[in-house]
Amino acid sequence: MQQILHYGPLESGLALLPMTGLIMILMIWMMPKLVGKIGIKENLIIGLALLTIGMILFSFTPENTDENNSNNFIFMVYVLPASIISALGMAFSYIPVLTSAVSNARNEHIGIASGLVNTTYQVGSALGLAIMVAVSTAHSEYLVNIGMNTLEAINNGFHLSFLGAAIISAIAAVTSVVFINTKTKR
Repeated sequence: MQQILHYGPLESGLALLPMTGLIMILMIWMMPKLVGKIGIKENLIIGLALLTIGMILFSFTPENTDENNSNNFIFMVYVLPASIISALGMAFSYIPVLTSAVSNARNEHIGIASGLVNTTYQVGSALGLAIMVAVSTAHSEYLVNIGMNTLEAINNGFHLSFLGAAIISAIAAVTSVVFINTKTKR
């Protein structure tokens, strides 16, 4: 948002509030009910599919190269819908992943299983972000070196990273379909 839409730090933070608020509301109030009604595997698959769609939508965000082009328009048409869909995906995915990971652990091992899942989540997120930033930067530098303007190259690098994240999310969804046992304890 800062590099492509020229938002300031405060504007960028405020633009992320709908996404953050939606994740909090869904995870606290809705997901326990949905997991009970729909099931762990089903919620996880729905969440990963929504996250995949959200990442794909982020890959269409245009750069704002025209002073007359409204950042509010770009935000409302490209960023906000992708943020909301991604928030739904994250909310639908997180609790089912944790529940699925600890559901077959013995009672005395649930704490360590939960700790391992959360640690893996943090390390995986950091590693995934580092990889996507490296891919984005390398792609952007390549495009600048072959003559593309810098802003367009940076935006294309971001698009590639979002598509990479979408592929990873789609692979996780397919993996969930194939490998998660629907008979896990709830």
